[in-house]
Amino acid sequence: MKKRRGKMLAVSLISAMLISLLPIGQEQIWAGTWDNAYTYFNRYENDVVFHSFSETDGDIFCATKAAKASTNIKYRTIGWKVSVQTLSGSSLQTLYFKLGGSYMYHVDTRTKSNYEYNLYSLPLNNLKRRLNTKATKALERGDCRLILDACMIVVNNGKAKGAMNDSGPTSGNVYTTYSGISQAANWSSSAKRSFLNYFDKPVQGLFFQVQSRGDKGIVSTSGDGYYCYGTFVTLCATVKKGYDFDMWTGDSGRYAYSEASFNVTRDERWNAKTRPKELQIIFHRNLTENDKTTEWQKVQYGKEGNCFIETGWRQKDAKLLGWAFSPNASRPDYQVHAGVKDSWILKYYPRVELYAVWERSEPLPNPINPTPNPVNPTPDPVIPTPDPVIPTPDPVPDSVTPTPNPVHPNQDPESENPEDSKVIHLRFISSRYFEDDNQNLISEEMGGLSADSRWRFDPLLRQMLRQVLNSCGN
Repeated sequence: MKKRRGKMLAVSLISAMLISLLPIGQEQIWAGTWDNAYTYFNRYENDVVFHSFSETDGDIFCATKAAKASTNIKYRTIGWKVSVQTLSGSSLQTLYFKLGGSYMYHVDTRTKSNYEYNLYSLPLNNLKRRLNTKATKALERGDCRLILDACMIVVNNGKAKGAMNDSGPTSGNVYTTYSGISQAANWSSSAKRSFLNYFDKPVQGLFFQVQSRGDKGIVSTSGDGYYCYGTFVTLCATVKKGYDFDMWTGDSGRYAYSEASFNVTRDERWNAKTRPKELQIIFHRNLTENDKTTEWQKVQYGKEGNCFIETGWRQKDAKLLGWAFSPNASRPDYQVHAGVKDSWILKYYPRVELYAVWERSEPLPNPINPTPNPVNPTPDPVIPTPDPVIPTPDPVPDSVTPTPNPVHPNQDPESENPEDSKVIHLRFISSRYFEDDNQNLISEEMGGLSADSRWRFDPLLRQMLRQVLNSCGN
């Protein structure tokens, strides 16, 4: 039997040690705070305190302490008056709550050392249901304060001298101010001091602050302010041009949209984050119709020094002039390493495709030994300088191919039609390879002007060329 008792004692000691090692939270320490009048008063004294029990509701608690009366004349709390006031003190609404009525409850009574302690509670949602529209909005925004005053009566030889319901006093004398109850009878000095615990009590812990801010991609945020516990709040972020919204991060979690909604249950700090827009550029080598080789690049909004990348593409007998939107373009829209402005990124966001424009090298006719004329194989001499009497025109170009300036790293692709200086390819021509006796043009196959030459189609240029060649006699 002794051995069995020893085992039981050992188990009890081990259990006690394990329990002592368990973490004890603040709420565990004050486990009886919200249902014990004496414990509550020793923690909060005369303060009126809100304590939540769900995400949208909780109780407003208040406690009183009074010396037990030694005479036949006593006082009694039969309810509470709640005043909803603006922050400047103006009244928005006044409500009455009878103890034991439909809304407010007497939680507990304790007697300790000749003092009586009482604990009362008013559920927040019971209060909200009775508020008018103006008071409701002020409560939700945190633009008001709640003040509690006891509704007290005198009890003489066990007979109550007043009564009330949830709408207010109904009979006799019901006192809702300190001066009223303190003068209602010949109270002791200790009783009068205790009356101070019953009046002008603001509710604590009911309102919380919400703060928000944004990074450099945010124009503004909205939704900041003070709110009553449980109020449903939405934070909004306005994003700058050139940025995409990323997320809200805050004390209560994260939201992936520019609007974040939640019930206020504590003070909150939130940050709105963005990311710069990125444009994807696809470069096509475009050497042949079936050329599928590409390079791609991402340029970021707001980043200095954006320009087209070096693709490293090289081709024998061909020069990369720049980039165009069409694969069939004969001249580039942008230079090889053109700079990229933010406005261009926004214009073509999120993706743009560009095609390489090549200049191919082709053998040019020898001006001294041009292609022989089948009729007269004798080579044409070099065209001499025209007579000074006749204005000397510019050397006669076979074709004019406007090309961009040499690559310049500072050119911006936003200028889609830059005024580039012209590079002109020249060759000299003899009158016998220009027109026949009837002023019909000699074909390109017979050594005449190329089919796309401007000197073929522009009447003024053609007349000038005819005049120059006739004056030279060639």
